[in-house]
Amino acid sequence: MNLAKDLTKEPPRSPRDRLGGYVILARTTDKCRALLGGHIGEYHYDCPLDNMLFGFKGVTGDDFKAKVRFRPRRMARLSRRPQDRRRSKRVERRYSSRQPLQ
Repeated sequence: MNLAKDLTKEPPRSPRDRLGGYVILARTTDKCRALLGGHIGEYHYDCPLDNMLFGFKGVTGDDFKAKVRFRPRRMARLSRRPQDRRRSKRVERRYSSRQPLQ
């Protein structure tokens, strides 16, 4: 399962795009996956912008890279489209208000 963008052909996502509720995370994830895939191009992983996120979360670039390397499906689940997340929350609210069967 290859989730990496080829950053020699297309740019990573904007730092303003949210992933899991965090700005910068989507861009950092794109750059990390491209680095692991060997096609990061002119972009730099673990740059000062990435370090702002890492410092906020209390991790290092190497810690983050290990998570992305060994848990690609978890990172992919975070990157679902926002409308899919809204729909799943609506369904959850709809069924959570019902009384359990006895």
